[in-house]
Amino acid sequence: MFQKYKEILFGLALGLAAFFIDWALDAAAHGNSLLDELTEHPAMLLYRLAFVLLGLLLGWLVWKRHRTEREFQRLTEALRTLQQQCGNEAVLLRSTLQTLLTRNDLALSPEAQRLVQEAYERSHECPRIAEAKLPPRE
Repeated sequence: MFQKYKEILFGLALGLAAFFIDWALDAAAHGNSLLDELTEHPAMLLYRLAFVLLGLLLGWLVWKRHRTEREFQRLTEALRTLQQQCGNEAVLLRSTLQTLLTRNDLALSPEAQRLVQEAYERSHECPRIAEAKLPPRE
């Protein structure tokens, strides 16, 4: 859970740190203990809770931005894997078609030989398509 929501937890920690620093500085400025500061100025508690809420909001915004980045990276990696697998399959397909074209003992009809030749020529496009660059992220 920490790894998944670390940005939100960091924002919460930042807000709590601001809460306690402001509380301690106000107590020191008025010469009060922390408990006395809390009882003498209870309305300041709402002001200090705003620090916590702002920290949580900041953490949530960073988490949302990083989540989008992580999803984009996952998608990019899946696309690269797909490209690699398509490229490998294209090489195997081309070699199989080439074997069909070079073997004389199969006795393919001229029409079948023409179709295999056409498929072999088209198979040269597959690796080029599979290796196409990903579009840049906007």
